[in-house]
Amino acid sequence: MKNTRFKAGLCVPKRKIGNVAFNKDEIIKTRKENKDCQILLFPELSLTGYTCGDLFFQAEILESCLSALEDIKEASKENKGARIILGLPLRRGNSLYNVAAFLNNGKILGFVPKSYLPNYSEFYEQRWFKEGKGIEKDSIFIHNEEIPFGTDLLFYDDELVIGGEICEDLFVPDKPSTHLALKGANVIVNLSASDEVIGKHDYRKQLVLGQSGSCYLQYLYVSSGEDESSTDLVFSGNRLELWRVSFFLPVCSLFSLPLRRREEHPCFCFTGYPKTRKLLSQSVSFYPRRQGEGRESKDDSLDPSPWLSNQSEKDRT
Repeated sequence: MKNTRFKAGLCVPKRKIGNVAFNKDEIIKTRKENKDCQILLFPELSLTGYTCGDLFFQAEILESCLSALEDIKEASKENKGARIILGLPLRRGNSLYNVAAFLNNGKILGFVPKSYLPNYSEFYEQRWFKEGKGIEKDSIFIHNEEIPFGTDLLFYDDELVIGGEICEDLFVPDKPSTHLALKGANVIVNLSASDEVIGKHDYRKQLVLGQSGSCYLQYLYVSSGEDESSTDLVFSGNRLELWRVSFFLPVCSLFSLPLRRREEHPCFCFTGYPKTRKLLSQSVSFYPRRQGEGRESKDDSLDPSPWLSNQSEKDRT
């Protein structure tokens, strides 16, 4: 078995609810401070904040997110090795989606929409967003650029095959990550904004641990920090990295990190070893590929958007 060693950062930078410009600057700052990480994962709706409420209906907020995304995309050129994964609200047609954006080397590689929207207890996301479940082999135009859009996206980087899901997607029986694992994913990232109640941390850890074990992959999870606690909900910046049945974070005190020290630790880094698995799609490439698509059936209308800039055109064809 061949193992690939990679370094990832689970990032919970400072945040101001509804202040897209401030949040964008914090994301760019965190990226600059963690140039040695191959993956930088930020929480759900990290550009706006999760608790924006009806501010999600404001066109100014949505347009600001697109402008901020362009700035982060340009900033990603400075560190070609870091893959940035962040959350934002994205308008598509007459609907608004809660999405994860994957960026690398000055390119937006794709958008993964949240499949399941919680609408119980303290959650009422269906007021603002539309579920992304079932959206596959699709795309969206952002600033005249066609970008893959769907829950079926896999992102390839040498031995890493990365799939994404968002918060509630982990808490349902039919998890998107299960389908992604069956198609070859060996790393799953989860952007979350999961609030805290008594006993929820242990329950959340069991969910991540179970999914990592049943799918035999590395599971990266990051949730919103205490800056998100602006309403009647409390957030703690929960960060989990689990591999099969071992809880192997090198700093076990992470979950009880004093609030006064948070500014010193906006990004927690660790080293992981994803299991190499045989892909059902038969081959690995350096551009986003849909589930089940082999090299022969590649959609030529999609920009290759390589994750590794030092690969020649000959290597990618």
